[in-house]
Amino acid sequence: MLTARRCIRISLLALLLAVLPFAASLSHGAPPEGAPYPTARGIEFNGWWHEANRLLLHTSNLGFFGDFGVDDMHSASWPYDSGYEHLYVAGLWFGAVVEGDTLVSSTAYNMEIMPPDGPTYTIYETAHGAAGGDKNVDDDGDGEVDEDRLDGLDNDGDLLIDEDFAAISDEMFAYVSYDTAALLYPNPNDPHTPIGMELYTQSYAWSDAGAGDFVGARYEATNNACTTLQDVYMGILADPDVGFAAGGASYYLDDHVGFVDTLVADYPTVEPIRVAMIYGYDAPGGDDGNWNGWFGIVLLDHSGSAGLPSPRAVRLWESGADDPDHDVDRYSFMSETGVSGYGGYAADWRFMMSVGPLGDLCPGESAHVDVAFVCGDKLEGLIDNAARALLRHRSRLWSGRTGPMPRGPRMALEPPTERAGKETRTALFPPAPNPATDGARI
Repeated sequence: MLTARRCIRISLLALLLAVLPFAASLSHGAPPEGAPYPTARGIEFNGWWHEANRLLLHTSNLGFFGDFGVDDMHSASWPYDSGYEHLYVAGLWFGAVVEGDTLVSSTAYNMEIMPPDGPTYTIYETAHGAAGGDKNVDDDGDGEVDEDRLDGLDNDGDLLIDEDFAAISDEMFAYVSYDTAALLYPNPNDPHTPIGMELYTQSYAWSDAGAGDFVGARYEATNNACTTLQDVYMGILADPDVGFAAGGASYYLDDHVGFVDTLVADYPTVEPIRVAMIYGYDAPGGDDGNWNGWFGIVLLDHSGSAGLPSPRAVRLWESGADDPDHDVDRYSFMSETGVSGYGGYAADWRFMMSVGPLGDLCPGESAHVDVAFVCGDKLEGLIDNAARALLRHRSRLWSGRTGPMPRGPRMALEPPTERAGKETRTALFPPAPNPATDGARI
């Protein structure tokens, strides 16, 4: 069993001593490899995992998932505590045009959305059945439903805290952060201009057999500025590192990545389920051996989807020279259309999937994106588990939707790859590897 969750508080002086030596050397506003996260500002990082099922996923109140190379165990272990890892970091990009300026606030690689000072801004843990947490119920009898989200704040002005929220799943984490809070690792080569955005992050894990291989998440961004945010996009960036972490220091250098858009017609009681997912897997061979576990991030929902979530853009790129290095680049990644890049040879890859445009956000308005982090046995198992995440999302156990699942258009990929079996009308990018023709590039 893992050690108890912990958060070590240190003094402001220790925080400054920890941060200042690194700040000048950072290229992406991320922590130096192996650097500890200071915790004087209410930062919760060390020892926080989703551990309710087979996917042992590291989390924090910094807006990203995965250990970012810092907490020296279990970034995204699957099966639980097996030594096989699948993720370095995954986080949010939020982009908008603000009074003519194109701005993006991100949680990875740049850590630009942070918790403020004070003990209130911590991670809150709950589960269904918690007091005050009945979903779609007026717990406090004030005529409103789930109006006081779980965040340690009085959101409805009744002098009560967290008395009427929605507790979802067997293990739910929630916290609030802001892109106006002071940065831990400012990057002088890529300075941060705040949008004026509040981020409420929730993540969910279930322990039943139907949900044992994924963790769901919702990013909800609210315009706290005094001006309208125009042409809003939201994206999920991830750096999948797949393989046996103890098997070799370079296990992350021989991955593949791709995107799949498919309809799964294996559930007779519902309409075919659309799975739109970015994924990564380990190349055979290498110093970490062979591993059949694949990792994916599946799109579940977003603002304005009307039950028909659809990616705007998918970008695959090798780490290094192709990394975006300013807000205009990141916004361009999110606002382009279709799939670009190539992940079909062994390397250290990153990928991003975006939704939008989500319209304009007036002051006080919000937008959200829901995803699930999924693992499975090769592509077929990964798609099956992603479909289970979509089924759980539409159920009363999560979003409370009823009725048949809507069917929407898939992203156009040329040429589509037809696959037999339970997936129908599947498009893969890049095409699935062929051992007979791809040789060492598999």
